[in-house]
Amino acid sequence: RLNYLDDSPVFPKDKRLAAAWLRGGVEEEKAERARIFEDERKERERHRAAFDDMVANARREAEEKERAGIQTERDPYRFMSEEAAEEARMLADGMSEWALEEMRANEQLPWQVRERERVSEKTEKTAEPTRTRQPNEEQPDKEQPDEEDEEDEEEGD
Repeated sequence: RLNYLDDSPVFPKDKRLAAAWLRGGVEEEKAERARIFEDERKERERHRAAFDDMVANARREAEEKERAGIQTERDPYRFMSEEAAEEARMLADGMSEWALEEMRANEQLPWQVRERERVSEKTEKTAEPTRTRQPNEEQPDKEQPDEEDEEDEEEGD
């Protein structure tokens, strides 16, 4: 039932050790530590075996595809974001890390430039709302004299 102790979570391992100490003191706690260590070793072994099985299955499937004549493209960047892959390709093409860092700091990487252009286009579109002319509305570039201007002209004559 113990979940927190002094605002810190109590983990299952800690609970097991406390229960062992309660059952038989320091000797029982030492024995429980050994059992915990063995349980953790078995869990790591299960994980390693599962990983080995996964790798063996992937190799077997790749060999089957190869025998069937199916070519698969091996893209080393397939698990990266587009931006990270682009930077990795630049490094693979011979760019030094310091040059890449300098470009990143100055926001000169191709993906940074594209993003900046995309944002500025979006800002321009929202900043300049287009006004549609009503069918009966006169065009704004033709100046129409105001009634007051006509009255001023009449008074001046």
